[in-house]
Amino acid sequence: MSLWFSFVVGTILGSFYNVAGLRLPKGEPIFFARSRCSGCRRALSWHELVPVVSFFLLQGRCRKCGCKLSWLYPFVEAATGCLFSLIVFVFHSDGSVLFGLLVVSLLAIVFVSDLTYMIIPNRVLLVFLLIFVSSKSFGLLSAAFPLSWTGALTGFLVPMAAAWLSSGKIGGGDVKLLTLLGFMLGLPGVLTTLFFACLSGLLYSCVRIGIGWMKNDEPIAFGPFIALGAVICLFCGKPLLSLYFSLYERF
Repeated sequence: MSLWFSFVVGTILGSFYNVAGLRLPKGEPIFFARSRCSGCRRALSWHELVPVVSFFLLQGRCRKCGCKLSWLYPFVEAATGCLFSLIVFVFHSDGSVLFGLLVVSLLAIVFVSDLTYMIIPNRVLLVFLLIFVSSKSFGLLSAAFPLSWTGALTGFLVPMAAAWLSSGKIGGGDVKLLTLLGFMLGLPGVLTTLFFACLSGLLYSCVRIGIGWMKNDEPIAFGPFIALGAVICLFCGKPLLSLYFSLYERF
């Protein structure tokens, strides 16, 4: 698969992941229902739905009513396309590529839904769990990504303990997402994901509080930071762990 082809496929699927992340929390159908402008409710034509390109050709506004379009649409489309290309470039076996595409697809939908509604739909997690288990059962995934019960248990217990200590400031959707990622990425992977999710979430909150854009007790969607941590783990997890242990042995 060429890098350009994987990028185009990623942007097309990224457009679908936008739809899934925006509609599933509201119980709306994601298939056989045309996309509409959020302002005038006009059904959009095909040339208004070309991933990334249409947003800039329309200058980020509805062609009819002038309603401003969210930057979330082209961002998720472009990011999914770039990550798909990076997966094809970095991973070499078909199983590893399929695994990476599954992880990124899950994270894209979670990013949209949690950022928009602060909800991670259970059906999304269940569908990807079934896809992952089925792919493993039929031998489609590389043996380098085993089913990890210790990772799943850690992904459940650590955020549950944090939720209890913080009086419920970590949502149940975050706990379930980390449990699934622990199952998929394994124990070192979910710990790496948690570390970078907490670090990036802390830096984001500190910056926003520092410039007065957020109050100390204002909740934030943690799912996008989990997604960022999982992406870092997916591409850099093993080198980072090797670097950590080499530094640990040195000191």
